Amino acid sequence: MSAVDDRLARARENLKRYPTLLLDRPHPDPERAAAGHKMRSKVSWLLEHAGVAGKTRACLKIEEAVRRIQEPQLPMPRPGANPTR
Repeated sequence: MSAVDDRLARARENLKRYPTLLLDRPHPDPERAAAGHKMRSKVSWLLEHAGVAGKTRACLKIEEAVRRIQEPQLPMPRPGANPTR
C-alpha cells in the first residue's frame, strides 16, 4: 500500500468517525452551495472520482478539519487586554 493509499484510507476513516465533519463549510461552487451542498459532499466526491491531485486536496481539507476538532482552542483574551505585554 502506498503513502497515498494510506492517506486516502485515513481520510475515509475520518469521514466515518466524524459524521458532521465539513458540514459547517459551504460547497466551493456557488450554485451547489445555493442548492444546500456542503464541503463534505465535495471532498467525498473527490475521494471517489478525482485523480491523485484532487484526492490529495480532499485529504488535506479533511486533515485540517480534524485538526480543528482535536486541538484545544485557546481562550479568548479579555476585552481590552493586550496579549503582547
